[in-house]
Amino acid sequence: MHDSPQGDWTGRLGVRNLLFAVLILFALAPLAVSNLWGHRETRRVLTTSAFRNASNVAALEAARTDEFIRDRQIRLQEIGSDLVQPGQLGAEITPALLRGVGDDPAGSSVLIVQTDGARSAASVGSSDPPELCREAARAGHSTVGFVYGGPEPTLVVAEPLKSGDGVVCGSFPFSVHHEFVADSDERMVGARISLLDGAGDVLCGSTPESAEAGAEDHAAEGEHGAEHDPIDLDGVRVVPDGTSWVARKRAADDSLVIAAMAPLSAIPGGVLAEVPMAAALDPLTRLTRRAIALSALLGLLLVVVVRAVSLRLTRPLLHLAGAAENLAGARLDARVVPSGPRELRLVAEGFNSMASRLQESHSLLEQRIVERTAELERSRAFVELLFDSIDHEVRVFGPDGLVLRTNSYARDAEPGIGSPCHARCGSDGTCDTCPLTEVFATGRHSVTERSQARGEYTEIVRAELWPVEDGGGGVSAVVEISRVVTDEKQMTAQLLHQEKMAALGLVTAGVAHEIGNPLSGVLAEARRGRGVEDSSELRTILATVEEQAQRMSRLLRELVDFGRRRRDLAALVSLNQVCEDVVRLLGHDPRSRGVVLETVLDPALPPVRAKEDQLVQVLLNLGLNALDSVQGAEERRLVFETSAQDGAVLAKVTDSGPGVPRSQRARIFEPFWTSKGAEHGTGLGLFLSRDVVESLGGRLEITSGEPGDCVFLVVMPSADGTGGEP
Repeated sequence: MHDSPQGDWTGRLGVRNLLFAVLILFALAPLAVSNLWGHRETRRVLTTSAFRNASNVAALEAARTDEFIRDRQIRLQEIGSDLVQPGQLGAEITPALLRGVGDDPAGSSVLIVQTDGARSAASVGSSDPPELCREAARAGHSTVGFVYGGPEPTLVVAEPLKSGDGVVCGSFPFSVHHEFVADSDERMVGARISLLDGAGDVLCGSTPESAEAGAEDHAAEGEHGAEHDPIDLDGVRVVPDGTSWVARKRAADDSLVIAAMAPLSAIPGGVLAEVPMAAALDPLTRLTRRAIALSALLGLLLVVVVRAVSLRLTRPLLHLAGAAENLAGARLDARVVPSGPRELRLVAEGFNSMASRLQESHSLLEQRIVERTAELERSRAFVELLFDSIDHEVRVFGPDGLVLRTNSYARDAEPGIGSPCHARCGSDGTCDTCPLTEVFATGRHSVTERSQARGEYTEIVRAELWPVEDGGGGVSAVVEISRVVTDEKQMTAQLLHQEKMAALGLVTAGVAHEIGNPLSGVLAEARRGRGVEDSSELRTILATVEEQAQRMSRLLRELVDFGRRRRDLAALVSLNQVCEDVVRLLGHDPRSRGVVLETVLDPALPPVRAKEDQLVQVLLNLGLNALDSVQGAEERRLVFETSAQDGAVLAKVTDSGPGVPRSQRARIFEPFWTSKGAEHGTGLGLFLSRDVVESLGGRLEITSGEPGDCVFLVVMPSADGTGGEP
């Protein structure tokens, strides 16, 4: 058997190994992933629970401590309110002081301390009052604090007497310390609960060791003195600041703990609960060990099952693989004997059926290849015939600008096959503005015109360049179709001249009508001057004759200028001036009587490079069409407007006529199509006007054909490339 093209290790990979891979991928791997996910979720739940428990324990112990302190304060406040003059009551004070001790354990006492610091009465014994009580008696205010003289701190509370002669001072063993020790193991395994004063010193607390030994043993051993040291977390001393918090911290021994702080309200300080992270996650550790053992047992069972199944599948699959290799080696008669489990028998039968059909398909494919080859040959011959039958020059250019192919019409013309594009220009390199380069760069169709020498004559050639895409968005070749348009250009020029003469005829009729009025005035003044002998009156007559003659001269000069205006070369032209000339010419047309002719011109309009005569004729044609359109309108108005925008110069011709129906807008620029009737137009005006504008690099379009607002727009490129908002 041949090696697998994917590598030697895949070539040696058998069914057994594949089954093991499937086992690992779809059984053991998901099991491992689920265990890891369960481990992570359990860790998250246990951590969250530990955070919550630590916060709750700290808050509970803080509440107990506050309750313990407030209860003693209330007792002593009641005694201070009942005693008026402690120095005069003598032995009667003792029962009241004993009520202050209440049910507190042995070691509790209540004293009356006078303002000079002397003890005047006591519930039991004759011990001296604590220094805190003496300071409170001298100052005459309440105080709460702790003193240390045994295995646990003693709470000292002083409340002023109502008489103002001293204070009631109570000393109470801090029994909450025992509750800390008991609760630490009951509520959180391995936790430590510490009572901190306002400076961060440990007043009392529990440790995992003290919780295991018992609160009584811890008190008897006298280990409390070592707990006065402050607690450092994350290398910073923990100091209660009056706020509750819970966070993961690093202890002084570099172990991770969950720490929660609950502030005290009775005195400055707080309760700090610490749970080692290892203790909080101990259930997870035990659960992980069980999961690993169960997974190992399940994996072993699956391995045994896979091995048994692989032994049952291997032999039939090897036979099938050998037959498939023979089939791949073009032995289409290869077959396999069905054996093994029912599914493998079905596979073997399917393989035999596939091999039979493949043999039949191979024979049919060979027959179709022969037929398709003949069809492609006929198509190629047809395309060659069609390509050579085009009566224009057709060339195919490659990306390097060389001619790849030509049709028979261009075979004897330059550039020929293998020649560069610029060979017909007579230059040694690529032109500065080569349309071929532009089409390769942009992938857009292009149309250009150029002059080309043909013997003794120079002809105008129109070239259309079409990109051929390579399937990846680029251009692999460009097809150029060139045709001589000299006769078309001459015919267009002749038609333009005829349209100009037709417009000149319309304007001439108006000028002739306008000349009639001043001519009549001249004749009348001439007759009146025959019998005038007064020189002053004669001068008045002559001045009137001269004025009317100048008016006629101006009208004739405008008519002659329009008829003679012809510039074959493009020059810088002001579209504002062209609009003003057209409006003056339209004013001579008899149809302009009663029509409001307006101009809205941009004073900062940049010039355009064009033939002035052609622009005048285009705008005059649009104006004459507009005069025809507004004849039946209620409001007759014609507006010429210029503006500049995005590097282009715009001229809008707007009339208030009936407009152009939407169904006709697509046809108005077609040759010989007119809506006026054959007796009123040839249908060439708009067709020739658009051809003229496009030959100058611009465009002519209708932007609105609605009644009362019909707009034709002439767009020309600005000569200086400027143009802002109109």
